[in-house]
Amino acid sequence: MSTNRTAKVLVTNGFSNPATITLTHQFSSDPKEVKTWDNVPSGQTGDEPLVVHYKTGFATGLDYWHVEVRVASGPSEGTWENSGNKECYLTDKDEGIVHTFSVSEAGGFKMNMLSSSCSASLQKTQ
Repeated sequence: MSTNRTAKVLVTNGFSNPATITLTHQFSSDPKEVKTWDNVPSGQTGDEPLVVHYKTGFATGLDYWHVEVRVASGPSEGTWENSGNKECYLTDKDEGIVHTFSVSEAGGFKMNMLSSSCSASLQKTQ
């Protein structure tokens, strides 16, 4: 038996210049959930969170995450993203919470959740 759950996610821009950040979440084979925040200033967080849907319980599935960061100018100018999709699980403890993830050239992609924390490196792809 599984339980349907939701959580919310924001992303903080840790690059030295404004960036457009696109976060993608997919639970198992469910449709992808995508949010783009345009021109997020350095050190700031996007305005409205991405609402993500997931399930908990016996044999429910996996959470997959991908981020793309487009920095328009400055020393980090270009497109940065994690390779493929990063598995990082949401649990019942994460339900209803607004989680704040972060991206930066030095720190990569950090997914901070109540239940766990995960990270992935970011590669410059363009």
